[in-house]
Amino acid sequence: MDYEPFAPEALRHATETVFGVASVPIFDLSDTDLVIDFGSDCLGTGLSPVEHARQLSAARDAGQESGRTARLVYVGPRLDETASHADEWLAPKPGTEGLVALAIAHAAVESDGSGGEIGAAASAITRQLSGFGADAVAAKAEVSADAIRRIGAALA
Repeated sequence: MDYEPFAPEALRHATETVFGVASVPIFDLSDTDLVIDFGSDCLGTGLSPVEHARQLSAARDAGQESGRTARLVYVGPRLDETASHADEWLAPKPGTEGLVALAIAHAAVESDGSGGEIGAAASAITRQLSGFGADAVAAKAEVSADAIRRIGAALA
């Protein structure tokens, strides 16, 4: 068996596990407020770097009808193409990106006071994420707890 670092098998398997469809997903960033890339380098070696760059550029266009602009946050240990174009780059210790993702989710649930979709399931989600507070994860990942909270609040 050959190892191909850029092969989409893990992504295909994750899509099948979550959505029941064994295919590589198509991401559309053109109508978004916030993109958080966890180490995939979507603008460098991602599934479709040119298309993602075009879509992100469209989402960041302040002259568009909605008047809003997208923000790009990159969570990855090295300065790659996506990190260099991100509005904010968190450089966690290698291998801790998943912990940072869980801490951002925890912070999003904590900061959501709207009673919206997150609010409806907040207690169950909070229990699942209870061990992933910003301060604990920040110490393990060597990133700022304030940055985790800020990104979590933006996500909420």
